[in-house]
Amino acid sequence: MYDMADLSREIAYALRHAPWEYELEMDEDGWVPIQQLLDALHRDKRWITVSEKDLHNMIEQSEKKRYEIKSKMIRAFYGHSIPMKIVKEAKMPPDTLYHGTARRFLESIKEKGLIPQSRQYVHLSQDIETAESVGLRHDNKPCILKINSKKAWEEGIRFYYGNEKVWLADEIPYKYVEEWNGYPVPRHLEGILQVDSKKSNNFNIEGKLHCRCGCEKFRIRTFSEQDKNGCLHVSEYQNGYSLMIKAECCNCNDRYLIFDMAEHGYNGFVCHDGITVSDNELKGYGCNKCNGQSFEIEIGIEVEDREQFIEEVVEEEPDKYVPEDYVDAFDWICISIKCSECGQVINDWVDFETS
Repeated sequence: MYDMADLSREIAYALRHAPWEYELEMDEDGWVPIQQLLDALHRDKRWITVSEKDLHNMIEQSEKKRYEIKSKMIRAFYGHSIPMKIVKEAKMPPDTLYHGTARRFLESIKEKGLIPQSRQYVHLSQDIETAESVGLRHDNKPCILKINSKKAWEEGIRFYYGNEKVWLADEIPYKYVEEWNGYPVPRHLEGILQVDSKKSNNFNIEGKLHCRCGCEKFRIRTFSEQDKNGCLHVSEYQNGYSLMIKAECCNCNDRYLIFDMAEHGYNGFVCHDGITVSDNELKGYGCNKCNGQSFEIEIGIEVEDREQFIEEVVEEEPDKYVPEDYVDAFDWICISIKCSECGQVINDWVDFETS
C-alpha cells in the first residue's frame, strides 16, 4: 500500500511543474495518457508497482480535488508553474539537442538508435541541464547523449517543436548520436574549474575556481604588467613576452597554474608564442584597494572549434596532435577576481585573446 500523500506529491510535480523530466506528452488541456504516466513512475523503484487503481484511490482519498481521470487520461486541475503543452509543430531544430538516459540503455541505443518506446515520440532536450534532470529519473549517474540535430534535419529526420524545453522526433538513428563527456575544459583546469552550466555550452565556458579540498579562496602570484585598475597585461621578458598566473589555496596551500601564455590557448599550445618564466620571477598580487591577499577567481574560456582544429592542426601534424587537444587550444581567456577581504571585484582582470 502506497502513502497516497507521497504519491500525490510525486504526480503533482510530474503534471504541474516538470513534465519534461518524466517525458510526458501533455496536450493543450493538460491531459496525459495514464499508461504514459505509469510507465514514467515505474522507472522509480518507489513506484514500481503503482497501478491505475492506485491513482483512482489517491484521488478518492484526497480532501481537495487535485486531479481528474477520464478516458484513460489524467490531468491536474490547478497549480501549473510552467507552460507544459506539447505543440508538436514540425520545425527545424537547433543545431544540437540532448537526451538523458540510463547507462544500461546504451547498448540498445547503439543498436537501434533513439526510438519512442512506449511514447509517440523520442523526447529531446534543448539544454544539458534538462537532459540531466530527465536522465536522473533513470539512473543516479545518467548518460547524456548529444544529438547532431542539424545534420539529421538536413538528411530528412523529422523534428517537432514541443515547448521551450522539449523537442520531439519520430526516431533518431545512432549515426547522429554521440555520448557527451562534459564541457571542453582545458586540461590544466580539469577538476578545479567548477563550470556554471547555466552560462556554459560547447563553445563558451564560465566557472569558478575551486581547490580540490573545496576551498574557493586563493593567493595569487603573477608575472605581468599591471595597470592602475589592477588588471594584468603581457610583459616583456628576455627576448620575448610572458603572462603567467598561479594560484595557491588559502586552506591547503596546493598550487595551480591558471594561465601561461607560452603553454595555453591556441598561440601557446600550437604556435608556442611567449616564454615560460620560473617560479622565482613571480610576484604576489595584492588588492589595489585594501592590499588583501585572498581572492575568489572566476574564469571564462572561448573554446576553439573542434572540426576547425582537426582540419588546421591535427591533419597537418598528425604525429603531434590528436582531435581532443582542441580543448587546450582555446581562443580567449577572461579572468575576474573578487577580494575576499574588502569585496572589491575586478571584472576582466585578465582579458586575453589567445589565437
